[in-house]
Amino acid sequence: MQTVHIIAALFAILNLVTFMTWLGSSKTDSTMLATSRRNALVLPERTAATPVRRVNGLRYDRALETGFGDRISVYMSIAAVAATVNESVYVWWYDCQTYSEHHAVLCLDKINLHVKWPANLYVLSKEAFDRETAGLPEITYNTPGLLASTQAFDGVYTTAWKTVRLPGMLTQPNKLAFEQSYRRVCAQLEFRDVQRHGVPASGYTVLHVRGGDKRTVLTEFNTVAVLQQIPPATTLVVVTDDFLCAADILREYRLRQHNASLHIVQSSVAAPSYNSSTKHNKLIRDFAVLLGADAIIQHSVSAWLAFSNTASMIRQVPLLSTWRPDAVTPIPQRYTGLLAFLQQEEDCPSEFFSSNSPSEIVRFLDKAYVKTKI
Repeated sequence: MQTVHIIAALFAILNLVTFMTWLGSSKTDSTMLATSRRNALVLPERTAATPVRRVNGLRYDRALETGFGDRISVYMSIAAVAATVNESVYVWWYDCQTYSEHHAVLCLDKINLHVKWPANLYVLSKEAFDRETAGLPEITYNTPGLLASTQAFDGVYTTAWKTVRLPGMLTQPNKLAFEQSYRRVCAQLEFRDVQRHGVPASGYTVLHVRGGDKRTVLTEFNTVAVLQQIPPATTLVVVTDDFLCAADILREYRLRQHNASLHIVQSSVAAPSYNSSTKHNKLIRDFAVLLGADAIIQHSVSAWLAFSNTASMIRQVPLLSTWRPDAVTPIPQRYTGLLAFLQQEEDCPSEFFSSNSPSEIVRFLDKAYVKTKI
């Protein structure tokens, strides 16, 4: 009888060991599955008072029928807000099917040849988005209580966190957590297989000229005066959609600066050899050139051009807007145009400067070329 009890005990111990082994492997499988659904980021530490609940993926269902810069700005913000709660997020790419001088065709398959997105951001076609994200919790926008997703507020890191709402079970972002996550996701954005065509890998300033349908008189800008203050022998890379407008600026610069010493290089989506089949390559090249610049001088009305403003924020490149319609006022305000709206709503990003204020020009030159902290 005693022998029977001993055998029964041994069987019980064996069953317990088998169960514990299975339980451990089950947890391992679950962990691997969760990891495959979400590439974890290194995020700000949270205390026990602010726990993070995980739902294995969020969706942001919004058609961005805009240019490349606008889309990238919003996608980086959405990736950042999802990263504050250690989540992945799925978005969809609006494929432009007709030619547009500024918005191009913008087909996702061609964009993906050159773009490596942040680890927690999945950019899908509309069909794949609808199929693969059904049932995932939504990141919402343009709802009561939120800052409207207009005026570039949703693509600028100082205000974007106020334009979206995470699902109710998740901790809503605050400014500090959002900006920390924004820096992390932007550091993961990469551009590959970019043909630079004579543009150096580093050590240059970009003059970004927006003309075309937004071209206006040069007297609204002080672009030439700013170019005259750039250190001699600086390599100036011209990115523009309007070569005639850019040529007018450079012609005036050479007339004023008789000993013009800037080394000027052209790089633009509006090159004379333009055709729709090469638009994507040139678009990607110009954006990559902006990302690698030491400084950006932006010639665009309303003190805003998403293409260069977004590149400036992503890589923390100092950017000076040369639009100054208030030049005749006795005491120019610090910011104009959309930069003034951003400053009024929250803060203007530290990368942005306005030549509407003489002191801002000095601050820009110091930060861009003297390499001192402002």
